[in-house]
Amino acid sequence: MKNTRTNNFISCPEEPLSPLLRIDKTIISSLSTITPWRSSLALAADWLMIIGAAVLCTLYFSVPLYLLTVLFIGGRFHGLAAMMHEASHYRLFHNRKLNDWVGEALCALPLLLFTLHSYRSNHFRHHQYLNTLKDPDFTRKEHDLYFDHPKTRSAIYLDLLKTITGLHFISDLITISRSKILNDIPATLKWARRGFFLTLLTSSLAFGFFDKLLLYWVVPLMTSFSLFMYLRSVSEHHGGTMVYDNVLTGSRHINANFLETICIPHNLNYHLDHHLYPSIPYYNLPTLHKELLSRPNYVSNAHITDGYFKGLFRECLKDTI
Repeated sequence: MKNTRTNNFISCPEEPLSPLLRIDKTIISSLSTITPWRSSLALAADWLMIIGAAVLCTLYFSVPLYLLTVLFIGGRFHGLAAMMHEASHYRLFHNRKLNDWVGEALCALPLLLFTLHSYRSNHFRHHQYLNTLKDPDFTRKEHDLYFDHPKTRSAIYLDLLKTITGLHFISDLITISRSKILNDIPATLKWARRGFFLTLLTSSLAFGFFDKLLLYWVVPLMTSFSLFMYLRSVSEHHGGTMVYDNVLTGSRHINANFLETICIPHNLNYHLDHHLYPSIPYYNLPTLHKELLSRPNYVSNAHITDGYFKGLFRECLKDTI
């Protein structure tokens, strides 16, 4: 079928998984096994690090320490986003009610932008209609200048500056507010969220911790978290070298270094492998990747990039395309 291109995006129908990439069902079944304690430990660690970083910065406050804290907390908020993604695939816990409660209350709620309910509806369509005009992620970003690559070096730096200063977070709020699918949530959930935020706001004003909410929640969300989310979003399906003929060339695997995994955690860099086998929880994706690397079709065709700040930047740069 003929591809169509609009604003550097190619639209094509989703293709079935190639037989050359199929892995034995017993292996996939084993890798798809949910290990609740691993998700619980990761989620608890994210929350403890957020709270610990805020307490440490409050006790020994300085501008350099605060800037480092904002970057660090933004990475941990990104960890909550990763856990919300796991919950959307029912990969946190065997019990789906527990899975959804944790994903909604402890992962999605602190991020302000999403609910697990609406994110799951959006994300399932993304998987089903990957990189086509039926993919809601694709259509939202099709005419978004932040995702219009390749660009000049100065244009990329300007996008990153807008993101780290909170302007991209505001544009995301506007985009999400206009999205029918991301606002289609049950009335009970909508009022529960409003009640929580109203209670938190009034409590913070009454007990004198409103400034802490701004410093260690709102500012990291609008700046470093927004930056890391933007980098990941670009890395998954965008950039000047992406070709959407199939999942191998229309999704990326990032060979991330240690620093990058702090900012973009919980194996989010294995995004291509996740699209091939979405039933596999994040902690088993490295094992899946090793299996896929034994298949010549994957090695020769998969879009694998050397890092977010190195390879991805180079792929999005106009003068290197």
